Amino acid sequence: MKRAIIVALDLNPELGSECGNAHQWARIIARHYHVDVFVPAWHQGGIVRSLSVYPLATFHFMFPNTPIQSVLRKLGPPNVRNAVFVHVVKRTLQRADLREYGLIHVLTPAGVHSFNSLYTLGIPVIVGPLGGALPSHPAFRDTFKDQWLRNSLRDTFYRLVVHLPSWRRYFLNANTVLVGTDFVTEFLPEECRSKSQVVFDTCVDTDVYKPPTERRPTESTVRVLFAGILSAIKGPVLLVEAVRLCRARGVQGLEVVLFGDGPLRERLQRLIDDSGLDDCITLRGRVPKQELVEQYQKSDVFCLPTLRESGGSAILEAMACGLPVITSDYGGPRYSVTDDCGIRIGMVNPDQYARDLSFALELLVRREDLRRSMGHRARQRALESFSLQALDRRIQDIYRDYMA
Repeated sequence: MKRAIIVALDLNPELGSECGNAHQWARIIARHYHVDVFVPAWHQGGIVRSLSVYPLATFHFMFPNTPIQSVLRKLGPPNVRNAVFVHVVKRTLQRADLREYGLIHVLTPAGVHSFNSLYTLGIPVIVGPLGGALPSHPAFRDTFKDQWLRNSLRDTFYRLVVHLPSWRRYFLNANTVLVGTDFVTEFLPEECRSKSQVVFDTCVDTDVYKPPTERRPTESTVRVLFAGILSAIKGPVLLVEAVRLCRARGVQGLEVVLFGDGPLRERLQRLIDDSGLDDCITLRGRVPKQELVEQYQKSDVFCLPTLRESGGSAILEAMACGLPVITSDYGGPRYSVTDDCGIRIGMVNPDQYARDLSFALELLVRREDLRRSMGHRARQRALESFSLQALDRRIQDIYRDYMA
C-alpha cells in the first residue's frame, strides 16, 4: 500500500477550531495509512505530547520556532504564513523520491480562499475539507456595525478570489475537493464541481462528549447553556433580549448560563443588570474542556444564536451530549441541526430573531417531552453523521482508490 502526505499549516490536538479538526482527521488517517505529516514547528509540543494517537504517522516540523517566527505567526496575514510554509514543504518534497506516495492531502488552511502549487509535484492532490466563504447576513449589518470595514473587506475578498488565475489552477488541478457544505461548492470553478464531495468540516468525539450516565431529574428550572466567544458574531446580545421578552410574557423557570469570554462581556453584564435579569442569566467566563463537558451534561437546552457559522463545533458537542439545540437557520447550523433535534431561527432582522428565539426558549421550557425527544435525536444524529467513527468511514472511502 502506498504512503500519503498531509500538509497542514494548523494541526494541534491541544487547540480547537481548525487545529482541532485537522488533528481529528490526521489521527484517523494515521490509523489506516502510513503518512508523512508536514506541520509548522510551533505545533510540535502539542503533537509530541499526543504522539501515540497517530500510530502510522511520521511528523516533519518545518520552520524553527524562533522569536521572529512567533511574531510572524501572531501578526502576519494567514495567507502569507501559508505561502511561506508551503514553499518550504514543496522544496523538501522536490528533493525526495515520491514514487511511493499515493496522494498529497492539503488539510489546512481550511478556508476556500487558500491555494498553493503542490499539484505540480505530479502526485494526486486532495484539498479540504474547505469552509469559510459564508458572507455576513445582509439583514444583520447593524449588529456588526463596529466591524463593518473588516466584514466588507472579507466579503469582497471572497467574491474576488474566485477570479484569481492561481486560485483557479489550484482547484482545477486538484483530484478531489472536499467542501464543508453545499454553500462552499458555489465558490468553486464550475469545471471542478463534479469532483467535489461534501464532508462537514467539523466532527465531535462522541466518547468524550456524551450524555450523563444517569438521566437528569425533572426540575422546576430549565437550564439553557451558551458556549462561545462573547462577540457579535455569536449573538449573545440576541439571547439576552430573548430572555427579557420571555420574562415580559411571564415565562418562569428559565436559567441561562453563558460560558466564554470576549469583547462584549462588559456590555452583556450591563444589559443583564439593567434589564433585571441577573437572577436568571449568569456569565461564567471560559472553562476547561472537561468542565464544559460536565456543564453540557447538567443542562437541558443548548442555545447558540450564531449569525455567521460555517461549521459549529460547540453545536455538535451539545448534540453529542444529548441536548436539543436552538440556533440559526444559516450556514453550518442549517445542515447540522434538523427539525427533530432542535429549532432553527430564521434570519429576517434582529427584532424578529430575538422574538422568535424567545418563543423557541418558551416552547422548550414548557415541553419537557419535546426537550427529551429532541435531545435523544440530537445524540443519534451526532453519532451517525458527525462522530469520529462516521468520519473514519468517509476518509477510508475517499482514500481507498488513491492508496491501493
